[in-house]
Amino acid sequence: MEIKETNLINVFLFVSLLLLVGCYPNIEETFPDVEASFKQKTMSDRQDINNDFGDISLYIPTNYEVVKEQTFNYVFLDQHEDLVILFYIPKEDEPRLLEQEAMAESLLFLTEEQGEEHFFLSVKSDDKLREIELTVGSGHVKLTKLTNYDKIVDDTVVLMEILHSYRWNDK
Repeated sequence: MEIKETNLINVFLFVSLLLLVGCYPNIEETFPDVEASFKQKTMSDRQDINNDFGDISLYIPTNYEVVKEQTFNYVFLDQHEDLVILFYIPKEDEPRLLEQEAMAESLLFLTEEQGEEHFFLSVKSDDKLREIELTVGSGHVKLTKLTNYDKIVDDTVVLMEILHSYRWNDK
């Protein structure tokens, strides 16, 4: 009797594991929603700037805080303690360097032009960790965040809001 119960439990656990693995979303399944969010945000109105950092100004959502400032880098922390890294290069440097870097080995790479602005989005994945590196950029600035399948669309929207507000402060 004990052997049958053990076998039944093993079968139940095996079937549960198969269902769990089979239900986990594939990164490619999120691409249409990520692309739609990206394109919609490139066309949307700019967020009002609420932070000035000397060389640059930008919008930072109220649930984010700046936790580290370095030359050409800012690190933000959201309410879930997820990090967002903003990197920018001086206005006189070649702006397409960031785009070329993000293009390398991307699962998804999108570009969109709105007037004078050229936006890009890059998605890279680490299947072992089930994490996704999401990068959005335009010209001299890019933002990167590690995310997951469930949050990638929302994170795309937030990063695009920050990016779309970015302004270089001429002195």
